[in-house]
Amino acid sequence: MRPLRRMLVAGMLLLGLAGCAEPDRKVDGEVPTAQSQQYLSQHERAEGLAAQQRLLADRVASRQDYEASVDGLQRCLSTHGISLVNEGWNPVDQTSMMLWYRAPGKPDEYVAGYGDDCQSAYLSAVADEYRKSTESIMAPELMTLTRNCLTAKGIEVRGTEKGMPDLLASSDRHESVTTCVESGVNKLYPGIPVPVGW
Repeated sequence: MRPLRRMLVAGMLLLGLAGCAEPDRKVDGEVPTAQSQQYLSQHERAEGLAAQQRLLADRVASRQDYEASVDGLQRCLSTHGISLVNEGWNPVDQTSMMLWYRAPGKPDEYVAGYGDDCQSAYLSAVADEYRKSTESIMAPELMTLTRNCLTAKGIEVRGTEKGMPDLLASSDRHESVTTCVESGVNKLYPGIPVPVGW
């Protein structure tokens, strides 16, 4: 599996897709863009954009708004025979969800086309606004493992860091920070391809 085109990126939400023998496409990450052809009908596209506009009417994107948009994305994909795998919030920053497309037997171009269109219509604007307005906070259990790893490497941490930006600001050894975060991710979330970035 590969992650949803990261609305970092995700990302994060980042997307990539495929069949049984092919890698899944990520929603919030680097996905092959399916050219200029539009796959969704004008009605579907308008419906999705209107839903995002309603959620952003107060000019704020909440966690609930993000999740509601993901529900819309899932319905859009399902209509065209594509499944959305939702692994939940990315524990590295908790500003994007780890979303993946699955469509066994369908051509990569088909999945990329509908994936891009559904994401744009139902999720992108809300996800972008949520990321911009939400502080990057690492999941507590992952932060603990990361701090312990850095300390073991002789890298001083303050103990008050909330997210990866704080860890990177505490040390000029960015590679060590990334390595420790990845190590914690592998221990806590085996089998889940968690995007690590900042």
